[in-house]
Amino acid sequence: MNDPKAPKTLQDICHSKNQVGSLIQTAEAMASFNRQLAHWLEPELVPHCIISHIENGIVNLVTDSSAWGTRLRFVTAELLSKIRAQAKWSGIKSIKIRISAETLATLQAPPNLEPEKIVSQNLSIPPEAREQLAYLLEQETDGAFKAVLERILKRGL
Repeated sequence: MNDPKAPKTLQDICHSKNQVGSLIQTAEAMASFNRQLAHWLEPELVPHCIISHIENGIVNLVTDSSAWGTRLRFVTAELLSKIRAQAKWSGIKSIKIRISAETLATLQAPPNLEPEKIVSQNLSIPPEAREQLAYLLEQETDGAFKAVLERILKRGL
């Protein structure tokens, strides 16, 4: 029997059904959907378009200019049929396009970059946080997650 007051590992929290776990799962689903979107769109549209969110069966796309928004509107019907062909997204009713260069820059993650290339090497972990990470590392049983914690501690990021 599990003790409800027992401390949880970071991996348990990230994969749980609570708000943090739900947020991570939603982010992973959106990242997957955006990768799929890149395959469906014309190559020149890809850097200018991203899915910001899905609400009430409506896919909300953000593009960085009205010119790209117009081009995107021309392929909306085709894109919608490609989305609906996927069982997971068959309930999508429509696509809404919004123009916002700032939002696009905020939402768009650098494609295919390793975390080591994104994070500055000049950052350091405060001593208290380092101690907590070391404790988590000792408690963790998942090999892959443990390797990530070891890399973080080794680099001092």
